[in-house]
Amino acid sequence: MQESKPKRDRTARRLTPEQRNESAKQRLARRVVVDGNGCWIWTGAVTHAGYGRIQMADGTGASRARVAHRVSYELYVGAVPEGLQLDHLCRVRACCNPEHLEPVTAKVNTWRSDLTAARINGTKTHCPRGHEFTDANTYRPPSKPNQRHCRACKHDEARRRRAADKALRAALAADRPSPYVTSAQVAKMAGVLPGTVRAWVRLGHIAPINRGCKPHLFEPNEILAFTAARRASIAIEGDAA
Repeated sequence: MQESKPKRDRTARRLTPEQRNESAKQRLARRVVVDGNGCWIWTGAVTHAGYGRIQMADGTGASRARVAHRVSYELYVGAVPEGLQLDHLCRVRACCNPEHLEPVTAKVNTWRSDLTAARINGTKTHCPRGHEFTDANTYRPPSKPNQRHCRACKHDEARRRRAADKALRAALAADRPSPYVTSAQVAKMAGVLPGTVRAWVRLGHIAPINRGCKPHLFEPNEILAFTAARRASIAIEGDAA
């Protein structure tokens, strides 16, 4: 009969909170390199977004992956206030210097980033058609106050819709064919799939006269000019290749 192994005394290896913090600081320091701007650049594993990642024991003793800059802030400053995120004031995601971190709301963190659509669109002073976003020319939907819509463009679209409706009614009354073409007819004219036409509309290459209504209607002359320019651009690219 085999003798049972004596149980290991786990209490002998249990560390005080001060010792655990000191050990974590030492682990953090081994993976950090200070650059000329004072950033503590993390040299270990990183997340897909570029933030440092470190394995740390939680309150139960289990090890789990955490972002290194948040661990650094908790070790040298304290807990991050509930509901706030840490923003890198240096704009270096791999930095773990707690002096370069500031607890902010998610909205502020998103706005400060140079890569988010909210920041890019928020800094625009004019709409895609060149109208300035003044107080008088800017409409903000009550349900989405952070969005901006150009009033001049909306008025132009409304005028085009009214003109299109008037022309269609006149054509129907006189038993004449419609002066406009549909998305399916545009696809046939351009020799592309209907999905390509929808992509052109989404990207702003062509604009329906009745935006916001279905089916979309287009000016034939505008479509002919666009398809001619598109074919010429494709021909030039083919010659350059």
